[in-house]
Amino acid sequence: RVGIAQQHHDARRIDGGRMRREGHDKRLRHRTVVATVMRETGDQGLSAFEVEAHVNQLIEKLQDARVPVYVTTRSRVQTILDALNMLKLRHLVVESDGIYKIVPEEYDVLSYYANSIRHWIAEGQSFNK
Repeated sequence: RVGIAQQHHDARRIDGGRMRREGHDKRLRHRTVVATVMRETGDQGLSAFEVEAHVNQLIEKLQDARVPVYVTTRSRVQTILDALNMLKLRHLVVESDGIYKIVPEEYDVLSYYANSIRHWIAEGQSFNK
């Protein structure tokens, strides 16, 4: 279990001041959905295409529940791939032979992202249900 001090340290490391710059925007961001999908797949790993498909399914379920989703001028595919790459650049996921997997040592940090939308996901609901 990660202590509060470590959680705050991880949050600052992940955030890098972005929340201040964006005014604590409450809209759902794609990186949190990608993190949720990656966390739910565990050690299984997914191709970029599978990540995109699962993220799209989860976003549709969340939009059906009237969750405000951040929309960019770029395509959703590009936004999802950018979010996946951001997780890769921060060493939260790794890619090998086209398959993305969680870095086990960074599970708690990846969970930080995923938990930020936990209140919008009904108990037992996931991208594949």
